[in-house]
Amino acid sequence: IVAFGDYIDLQNTEDLEDIAYGLAYGKRDLKYRAAIVADKRTKAKEVINNYLIDGSDGGLQVNTIQNDEMEVVFMFGGQGNQYFGMARDLYFNQPIFKKYLRKCFDYIESRSGLRMQEILYGENTDVKTISDTLYCQLAVFSLDYAMSRFLIESNIKPSAVIGHSLGEYAAACIAGIFSIEDALDIVIKRAELMQKLERGKMVSVILDNENIGDYITDDVCISARNGKNNYVLAGKPDAIQTLKDRLDEEEIRYRELRTSHAFHSYM
Repeated sequence: IVAFGDYIDLQNTEDLEDIAYGLAYGKRDLKYRAAIVADKRTKAKEVINNYLIDGSDGGLQVNTIQNDEMEVVFMFGGQGNQYFGMARDLYFNQPIFKKYLRKCFDYIESRSGLRMQEILYGENTDVKTISDTLYCQLAVFSLDYAMSRFLIESNIKPSAVIGHSLGEYAAACIAGIFSIEDALDIVIKRAELMQKLERGKMVSVILDNENIGDYITDDVCISARNGKNNYVLAGKPDAIQTLKDRLDEEEIRYRELRTSHAFHSYM
């Protein structure tokens, strides 16, 4: 850390971004490691000085690697947390990430005519469009794939992969079960078929296991159980609205997922 602080003082013409790149890609892995959060050189130097003077760890994280074989697991989620402009900074600032995301977007356009870059980052695009399952599934899968390839080429390689719902396709692709082209063909067809289904709603809610049955009706079902007392309920829009009114009345917290359909349900 002392040596790095001296280096910053000596190399006063080098951009902080270039220094970070050199540290990430130009050195071998070492047992003792430190990470600094700073947006300019003076801030980085300030963080280092504070740590050396009084041990303050604000903006600095020190760690020791216990063994050389740290196992990394890539976990891929489904849709529901997507939003317009997601991964924008990575796309416009990380060439590796952009290369793989463009590869997906170009293939999608060649097969379906959809211009995913405009849907995800376009200036005149309705921000709600990305929540339509047709666009959402294509975007989420492409981002999963691009992020994975970016991490792998940054020497962060998974020893295992796991996925939920749409994320299972990304996990299978990264595991080498099928090519990116085959995976995209499957996801495109999956998204097109699901887009044609009747619209629905989904909510995530914390409910006791013994009480969950009280909230199940002919039009509301359990679509997922994510953990102890952690459920996702799905159904027709009117039925989900009635459920939300009841939860509000009973002061039970919930979160409506940003989906256009009631996935993993009778619908």
